[in-house]
Amino acid sequence: MANLPLQGTRVADFSQGVAGPIAAMLLADLGATVIKVEPKRGDWVRSVGRKVENGMSPTYVSMNRNKKGICVDMKDAKGLQAVTRLARKSDIVVESFRPGVMERFGLAYEQLRGEQPGLVYASVTGYGRSGPYVDLPGADSVIQAMGGIMSINGVEGGEPLRFGMFMVDMITGMTAYQGILAALLGKAQSGEGQNVNVSLLDAILAFQAPLLTEYLMYGLLPERNGNVNSFVAPSGVFKTKDSYMMFTVLDHLWANCCQALDMEELRHDARFADNAGRLAHREALLARVRDKLAEKTTAEWLALLREHDILCAPINDYEKLVNDPQVLANGVLGTLRHPALGTLPNVRNPVQFGALELTYTPPPILGEHSRAVLQDELGYSTAEVDALVAADVIRDAATPAATGVEVA
Repeated sequence: MANLPLQGTRVADFSQGVAGPIAAMLLADLGATVIKVEPKRGDWVRSVGRKVENGMSPTYVSMNRNKKGICVDMKDAKGLQAVTRLARKSDIVVESFRPGVMERFGLAYEQLRGEQPGLVYASVTGYGRSGPYVDLPGADSVIQAMGGIMSINGVEGGEPLRFGMFMVDMITGMTAYQGILAALLGKAQSGEGQNVNVSLLDAILAFQAPLLTEYLMYGLLPERNGNVNSFVAPSGVFKTKDSYMMFTVLDHLWANCCQALDMEELRHDARFADNAGRLAHREALLARVRDKLAEKTTAEWLALLREHDILCAPINDYEKLVNDPQVLANGVLGTLRHPALGTLPNVRNPVQFGALELTYTPPPILGEHSRAVLQDELGYSTAEVDALVAADVIRDAATPAATGVEVA
């Protein structure tokens, strides 16, 4: 197997939460040495979730594999000196503070690039680098609201709905990762690094490009149709004899659908001759289809529809999802073994490479690698690290409460 493409690349990851950490984690998956810098209380996402043990929330676990972790008080002069040394020795810096924070620490791109012209510096913000909102706190939920995505999610006549996960954060993190890789390609050609800026707001607007473009072209506001597809009919969630299923019928497969449902009369109904007609008479069509689907089980309908090449699927909850035969065949779900915390779940990188084999290590407990990074990566002596630990400037894994999250 070939070496991982980012092997030998050092990343200083100052980000917290989801968007920045997932970008840094994806770099780590490709072989980069990612050193996660946390404040004394730890990354705030360590405490997010309905059940959290040892400061290892499920969200934290899912965003921070393959990293080394150090815990440093950056407000202390000696702590700031340590992380500045780390940033100066890194090829990539990832940060997710509001604009101005890294500048106050002397760690902004413009403050580092003079001595590091090849530095790739990724900033993840809520709203961008300028404009009226830059000083406001930005997070997934508020950007879902103001970024338009909630306005299109929900049922007709109902309230807007938030997506039940960190969708904006995830999209932004993967977008930042893409930008960092592009900057690395540019550096390989020119030798020059650059600042990569990604905001939650910009990322969610780009994610909505099809509907947003329709509005900009024709002034058409998206419909909030719940599980009904605004562009294709019949499409949506349907109740069967024993559960629910989803299916979508593309225009060229309409005849196949009528055969699968044993409703050939629909194919000869002039109202449903093409997709435009089916959308215009959607409610009449869906009423007929709903009645038909209630006659058989989901498994029976899936078999019939798949035989006719119709897009369809069961509505899996997570219990069914993790046991789905295709999920099991793809091997996307695995485990990580932590020497202190035991077995942790792992959702692997979704990209599979023909000539590369990705490996995974568990996310660090708070301060797990503080001592090793300062000594091995930054050149501190044992006595110097001992003094920093004694002064509570850094925390290592042996520090009391290091596996938990300090609340104050």
